[in-house]
Parts: sequence; structure tokens; C-alpha cells
Amino acid sequence: MFTPAAGAGGIARQLPDSILLALARDAMDPDTGSGDGAWPRLDLADPAQRRFGDYELLEELGRGGMGVVYRARQPRLDREVALKIIVPGIADTANVVRFLEEARAAARLVHPNIVPVYEVGSIDDVDYFSMPLIEGRSLGALLDAERASGSVVIALMLKLCEAMDYAHRLGLLHLDLKPSNILIDERGEPLIADFGLARHMDENGGVDAQEVSGTPAFMAPEQILIKQYRLTPATDTYALGAILYLCLTAVPPHGRGTADELIRRAAANRIPSPRELDATIARDLDAVCMKCLELQPADRYASVARLADDLRRVRDGHAVSVRAIGLFERTRRWIEREAKIAAALAFAVIALLLGVAGATWQWRQAESAKRQAIEQRDVAKQAERVAESARDRAAIASELGAFLFTHDRNAGDGQDPAHRLIAWLNQRLPGDESAQADVLTAFGNDVHGFDRRRFDELMSSVVEVLGSDYRKSVIAGLANSSNPRRHVHIAMLAWEDARPQGPTPAYRAAMDAALSLDPDDPFTLQVAALFNLPDAEVSLYPEAAPRLVRIAPDNMHHWLLLLTSAENADRTSTLREAARRVRYDDHSRDGLVEFEQEMELSGVSVSPLLARLLRTLSPGERPEVRMASMHAGIVPYTHWDRLSDFCNPANGHVTARSTRAGCLTIGTVMARSQAVALSRMTGVWIVRRLEQDTPLADEMFELRRELVYMRDQYFDLTPEQHRVTPYAVWRDDLRKFGELEASRRGFARLGLSTVPPPDWQAAHPNDLLPPEDRASAQ
Repeated sequence: MFTPAAGAGGIARQLPDSILLALARDAMDPDTGSGDGAWPRLDLADPAQRRFGDYELLEELGRGGMGVVYRARQPRLDREVALKIIVPGIADTANVVRFLEEARAAARLVHPNIVPVYEVGSIDDVDYFSMPLIEGRSLGALLDAERASGSVVIALMLKLCEAMDYAHRLGLLHLDLKPSNILIDERGEPLIADFGLARHMDENGGVDAQEVSGTPAFMAPEQILIKQYRLTPATDTYALGAILYLCLTAVPPHGRGTADELIRRAAANRIPSPRELDATIARDLDAVCMKCLELQPADRYASVARLADDLRRVRDGHAVSVRAIGLFERTRRWIEREAKIAAALAFAVIALLLGVAGATWQWRQAESAKRQAIEQRDVAKQAERVAESARDRAAIASELGAFLFTHDRNAGDGQDPAHRLIAWLNQRLPGDESAQADVLTAFGNDVHGFDRRRFDELMSSVVEVLGSDYRKSVIAGLANSSNPRRHVHIAMLAWEDARPQGPTPAYRAAMDAALSLDPDDPFTLQVAALFNLPDAEVSLYPEAAPRLVRIAPDNMHHWLLLLTSAENADRTSTLREAARRVRYDDHSRDGLVEFEQEMELSGVSVSPLLARLLRTLSPGERPEVRMASMHAGIVPYTHWDRLSDFCNPANGHVTARSTRAGCLTIGTVMARSQAVALSRMTGVWIVRRLEQDTPLADEMFELRRELVYMRDQYFDLTPEQHRVTPYAVWRDDLRKFGELEASRRGFARLGLSTVPPPDWQAAHPNDLLPPEDRASAQ
């Protein structure tokens, strides 16, 4: 803390009422000052140092090359303000003039989105001005914290454009627009601040730059190449475009780096378009942004008001004024770049054209202009038709959302959701499969009130219903295949249409042929053991499970198939036999992969409507691949409910120690195997019911948390993230490592962790509970 004492230079010679003013004079004194022009750090706990004229200094907010800003209180008006004081050590005439020009420039501006100036003055040769104290954060701080949506960005940019258009109409250029100079108040309103580099335009609508000034990350090329260009409203337009670029992409247009690197990039002006960094950015918004960032000021928007007009068109869904560069513009740029070659060609062309009649040339030019005008008119009409069609699809998609929401809440018409949706589409858009697909795609891209996970499940059901003809074509194709398992593959497809009524003759004929051709094939026997109606008391092929046990008695999974079969009367003995085995081979994995590949090789193409729906579910994948993977999912898995109920202590079957131990062994082996997730989770529930507060129980709980965590993350993946791991790669991982490990590897390719953070909460917390506890927890 500074205190007045004998020998303290200027302070000792004369002590004014304000110690702050004494420090200012001491800093300015050429004989006694420090010589570096540094403004001292005040001890604001000292009442004497806090006083500055009519103001009481409360807190230092920041300091820059010319000034220091304090939070101050003005007791006479009972208000808090931001007080900016010029650093006395650099307060020469030029800097004082610039400091006061900033204050006067801002004081002239009365606009709701520009920080006003309350008072400009000088106390004992210390110049200052006061402004409102904005309670909020800068735009830069907000962008560091979160990414803004397109609609929010457009609303923000429109207010900034209106404020700068107002300043330009009063003849003032800001010349240092950047996110840190845009304050967001407590109402969320943006306020432009810091007119420290502002300049008044001359009668020609610009100013001559005297020095390179501005912020490198947001400055226009003319602020660097000061001998080639004047500073005009286009300079501020460039800065607004740079702010828009940062809002859209999270990086400045010149990238990041040192000031020298940024200045070199700004002068070169080689800027990738926002869509090159993020393909989800709207094309119109991308074009508007790049128009602001043109190298030549004359190539940018003619005014900030024109920029605001295009932003409003983007906001309202209308076509923007920015169009692709045509032949004439490309030619003009080539002429500017290759002036000597262009001049030589011009002389040659002139020599050739001397013999051509001027009237003919003019007629041809007129005809060309007429054709171009007609083409542009047709393009504009086509764009309008496309926009109108998009609006119609969006409106119908909204109707679809309302329909699904209503019937989701009041389902009672006896129809399943997929058939109900298909009936609605046929009634709303009869006979127009292309329009139906457009509506479903539009709805899927912007799901309103209907979460993405449930939408994907609904679309999968729709594909199953509409895929009946496709399945019949594939069955016909498989009949000519040479694959030894072709008959079981045909049976699996035939079962899809047989499920509601029971096994059809086509299913029985195909399965009989499969068992006759290879009666010892494990996958064929497993399918025969599992393909039964859920509540059937008798299996369609009761000999399948016992035969699997005879073929490979050391496989625990075969004994569990026998234990869960409808005919098993002695589950206790079978369970003990299963618990003695340590190998657990579920034949579903390899068999289903082969089934999918065989469907793809059948050569049957998916219909256009189904193809559109499948691309919505799996962007980037061939529809035939997605169709095959969905049909592989129809294969029923082991009826684990019977095993789970038998090993549930609440049902009284595990009172014997040996039975309890057998269930625990089976559950542990299943949970740790590479089987499908359903089998592993069955093992998890068995162990968690039998073991509590033990390391094994904790292991099972963490396995369940990881699975639910990955599932929740999966439904948040973008289409671009889905394309990182093609389905063929995932399927190969599935065959080699099992379902859970294949999913882990897919997330690793995206750089995502599969281990949930300690504070993670599931989207549906009941999913972490055993099935019997979920109803009571709701």
C-alpha cells in the first residue's frame, strides 16, 4: 500500500485530497515516477485510496494498453458504474485524444445494444469516463462455456448488425469488434463495448489507416494491408462475419496461434468454409458467413443492413441473396490475378473481332443475357417449389408427431404402433410412397416430443411390417443357394410371418429339411430348440435340446437349453449338471453373422420406400445390409425367464445349498461370457439376487451400469459418428469378441469412454434395477 511520507517525491511535495490523484501525479512525474508508465495497484481497503472525485472505487475490473477499468459507486446518484481511467504514464497528447475520442464516440451512440457513456471528465489532469456496470459475461466467455444453436446465433447477430448499422449511419466505425467486446447482460441482451479504436468516416465513407491495429483473430485484411485499402463499413462487416464463424464452428476464421501467425493468415485470407468443419451447418448460413469474410471489401455485403436482411431470410426459411459465383465473376477474378496474360489475350481477341459486325455481337450478347435471366428465373422458381415442398413435409411431420403422441397416450384400438402408423400414412398420403418416406425422414431428423430411441424402435417395426415382400423374395433366392444352412435360414425368415398365428407349413418344411440335411449342426439344433411360441407348453422340436447335450455335453449352454425347454420336468438335476460345466458357447453369434451375409448375397434389392427408411435408421449403410441385420434380430434367444425364475430366492427353489451354489456358478459364467447381452444380463440378475454386498455383486452392478451407459450414449450419437464404424466392421468384431466387447471397440474408435462417470445418472434409472423391482420403483 502507498502512504504519503517524507521523501516520497511528488506525494511529499503536495498531498491533494485524493491519494489516487497523488499516485497519478507521481506516476506522471518525470523526475520521481517509475518511468514505465505503470498504473499502481491501489489498496481499495483504504478509504483515502478509494476516493476519486465524485466516485468511490470498489474493485479493479481490468487493465489494458491505455486504461484501467474500475467498478465504482457514485453516491450522489446512488448507482454503480464502470469507470475507465487513462494510465497517466502514457497520457501524452495523442493517447489522451484517442481516449477522449473513444468516450465521445460512444457518447454519441444511443442504442439499446451499445454500451452508453454516462459522463466524460478530468479530475486534476486525470482523464476518465463512466459507463453502466454490466452484470453479465462477455460473448467470448459464453462461447467458451457452451455451443449456441443456429437460431440463437442468428438472433444475436441480428441485434449486433442493427447496432453497427446505427453506428455506421452516424459515421462511426468500431474497428475492434470481437467476442470479448460484446457483453451479455442479465437479460441476455448483447451490448457492444470498447470503442477504443473507433474512427469517424470522412465524406468518402471511410478512413485511412495510420497503423496496423485490431485483434488478429478477428481483424480484416485491410487492417493489416493498410497501404492497399481504406477502412470502411466493410471492415466491421468482416469482423461480424468472423464472430458468426466462431459461433458456428467454435474456432476463429484464422484459427488459433500467436499474433504473428494470425496476422499472416488474416492477410492471406485462406479460410475454410464453416461446412468444411461441421457439415450440419445450414448451407445458407455458411454462404452468408463466407460472404462477410471475402478478401476484397467490395466483395462483401454492401452494408451491415444487407447482411441483416440475409440473416432474417435464413431465420424465416427464405432464399438468401448470396448465390454461387458464375462464369463472369470467375473470369473477373482470373483477370485480376493474371493481368499480363489477360491483357495479351484481350489484344488478340480485339484483333479477331475487328471483322465481326457490332450489331451481330450485341444481338448475341442480348440473347445470352436473356437466356441467363430465364435460367435464373427458373432456378428461383424451382428453389421456391423445393422450399414449399419442404414446408409441406415439415407440416405433415408435425401432424405425425401429434398423432403419435396422442395414440401413444391413448392406445387402445387393438393395433400395434407400426400398423397404426402405416395406416395413418396411407390415409394422409395415399399412393405416394416417396412423400411418405420424406415425411418419416423429416420427422426422424427433428423429433418433436417423441424421443429418438422410441422413434428408431418404431421405424424398425414399420420396416418389419413392410418387409414381408422382401422376405419372400429372399426366401426364393436362398432356395437356389449352395450354403449347407440355407434351409435353416429360410426357416428363420418364414418364422417372421408365422409368429402371430404359429408355425406355418413353410416354416416346418424348411426346418425339417435343415434337420434332415445336418441333424448334428449345433446352430440348426439351437434354432429348432428356440423357435417356439412364447407360452407354448410343448416345443415344436422337443428332441433338439437333448440332442445338443448328447453332441457336446461339456457345453453349459446346451444344458441350459435343456433346462429351459417346456418338457423339462426335473430342472434341479439339469441345473446341477449345467453348473458342473465351465465352457459356455452360444452358437447365435457365428450363426447369425452367417445368416446376415447369406441374405446380402441373395441379390434381392430393397424397395425405394424401405431403402429411405433404412437410411434414416443407419446413415451411410447400404439398405440391404441394414435389412439383414434387422432380420438377424428376430431370432429368439433362450427362454431365460424359466432359468431366472428358478434361481430367484423369492420363488423358493434355491433353499438347498447345492442348488443355490449351482445357480450362482451358472450366473457368474453367463455374466462373464462373450454371449449376447441378453444372456449376460440374465447372469447379472441371478448373481445380484443371490449375492449382496460382496465384490462379486459389485462386479455385476458395474457390468449393468456399463451396458446401460453405452446404450444411452448410443442414442445420442450423430449420423457422422455412426459412420465411423461401418456395420461390416462391427459385425466382424461381434464374431471375434462378442457383443459387449464389439460395442466397446466401436466407442473407442469415437474416442468415447464406456465407463460411466461416478456422477452419471441413467436416462431411465429403473433400468439398473432387477426386473421385479422396476414396477415398484415407478
